[in-house]
Amino acid sequence: MNWKIKAAIQKTLGSMPFSDRLNYLLQRFVSKGYPAPETIFQKKIMNSDRHLQAYKTYSKVTGKEDIFFEFGAGWDILIPLIYASKGVWKQIVIDISDLLKLSLVRSNIARLKSKGFNLPDGEILSKADLQSKLNIHFLAPHDGRATGFDENSVQFISNTDTLEHIPQKDIILITRECYRILAPGRVMSCVIDLRDHYAYFDNTISFYNFLSFSEEAWKPYDNNLHYQNRLRYSDYKKIFEDCGFTIVFEQCEKPSTADLKILKNLTLAPEFAGRDLEDIGVKEIWMVLRK
Repeated sequence: MNWKIKAAIQKTLGSMPFSDRLNYLLQRFVSKGYPAPETIFQKKIMNSDRHLQAYKTYSKVTGKEDIFFEFGAGWDILIPLIYASKGVWKQIVIDISDLLKLSLVRSNIARLKSKGFNLPDGEILSKADLQSKLNIHFLAPHDGRATGFDENSVQFISNTDTLEHIPQKDIILITRECYRILAPGRVMSCVIDLRDHYAYFDNTISFYNFLSFSEEAWKPYDNNLHYQNRLRYSDYKKIFEDCGFTIVFEQCEKPSTADLKILKNLTLAPEFAGRDLEDIGVKEIWMVLRK
């Protein structure tokens, strides 16, 4: 699908009542994004393994009753389900909107169990079941900028493909709040996709397409259902460090020679022109931050 058409559809949907529900139906029955295709499913398994590796490797201490916190839970909470299968004792999972679809949760549990993941029998029919059977406390709508949780009350924080969809000013507030509620010596693991997400649907544009638009020119294509902040690697690094975190590990998908050629031939918007191409060309980040 042409990315401009997709942007127009999403912008129209985003202005309508029950936009989240309409967007879910579109993704479920038209674009077939849910249940997650196997490639996406496997990538989420990989990312959950990354997060657990970060927790075990970079936390100064770990304990059997550590509390995991994840923001940006979305529709299917696949990664929290994987954590539960790996023995995580308690999880607090929040989202700014209540998007949870229990049918997708049940589908994910069945798929995980078919792959050998250890999850209990019995259907999850309610959020109360999530809590009683898996000790996953799902809170939505709940604001990650001001959680209301006690200081130093969680022992691990993760987020996956979430931060790129949040405005910069809110990322700063969320990161400060994460620092406040995270126990000293513990870590937050972040996976961030820096690509232009429209390129996943339209192979006529590159993953850097959105860097050619000024902030004003980009507004017609951005929307609250598919918001992209367009922050680059060094922007995130500065936010994390300014909020008090120490970056103890990072893994970046750096631009290839072909990527750099695309960037050199792209007319960059003023916001990105003159910046280091190696920096703005990074396509994905995995960063582990310690308090």
